[in-house]
Amino acid sequence: MVALAAVAGCAKPDAAIPGEPDASSQPASTPGAAQPTLVATDWQCTAYASADEALVDVLAGTMVTARFEDGVVRGSTGVNTYEGGYTIHGAKLEVDPAFQVTERGGSPEAMDQESAFLAVIGRTKGYTIEDGILTLTDKTGMRLATFEVAN
Repeated sequence: MVALAAVAGCAKPDAAIPGEPDASSQPASTPGAAQPTLVATDWQCTAYASADEALVDVLAGTMVTARFEDGVVRGSTGVNTYEGGYTIHGAKLEVDPAFQVTERGGSPEAMDQESAFLAVIGRTKGYTIEDGILTLTDKTGMRLATFEVAN
């Protein structure tokens, strides 16, 4: 049986329909290029912000993923699976930092990656999709993680 653990965080009441983009504004994209959508796309993380806020590559041999759908983001940290809530308002994406995470063990490096990834995705306040690359940002616009469409 797989145990689930809740990572502490507080949900904010919100008037938006979870998982539904606000038609009043959309994130930046390259004109004329067909872009994948945030919702219902399987995303594979290529880099995430480290403790010093520099983007670092995902560890070789691990796959960190995210799929946003129906107000729930779920995926893999490279060791465990996770699930949590999100809301969208145009280019604003708020991910609730209270995740349910399976409790499998991994190497110290992979577990550090998991902790860092969950911390940065839980700070997400915005996103862009440009040239097929999803970038999650914090409230100041700092890049938290980058993703490409999973194969």
